[in-house]
Amino acid sequence: MFICERGAQTSRFARAFAPRSRKIFQVKIYFVQRIMKKRHFSYTYGSQSTSFKYKYLLKDGKEVELTNPLPPGMPIHLIHNQVTNDSNCSNNSQAENEKRTLKDLLLYGSIVVCPISGVLIYYYMKKRRPIFAESIRKFTLATFATLGRIFLLALF
Repeated sequence: MFICERGAQTSRFARAFAPRSRKIFQVKIYFVQRIMKKRHFSYTYGSQSTSFKYKYLLKDGKEVELTNPLPPGMPIHLIHNQVTNDSNCSNNSQAENEKRTLKDLLLYGSIVVCPISGVLIYYYMKKRRPIFAESIRKFTLATFATLGRIFLLALF
């Protein structure tokens, strides 16, 4: 595995210089390094496929690796904030998915008994717990579809 640290400004430019052999690869990397010196660019040369990674060094010394380059003029310190915010959001959504209480199960049961109650529960929970409300909406639609099929089979 070969990693190059400086080079092209955009991934499109780097893909134009994608390696076919190690010797050509090293020559092209040298050429890219001489032309483009503005951004840090790194990509990994694997045996089967090439994946592009952009590495940025923050002021506090942390190194952040992204799959897409930053737009020109965007401050680098915003990367760190964005990465931490994304991880916080994903942690919150996982935490909400993990905690299923007896009340939630009773709400699902009420939808099975009376599917119209699912619409009311969805509008009630939409602002408080949007992810749970979305799962209630999907469950309500699935219940309506199941009951519709049962009624159609009963008619024929």
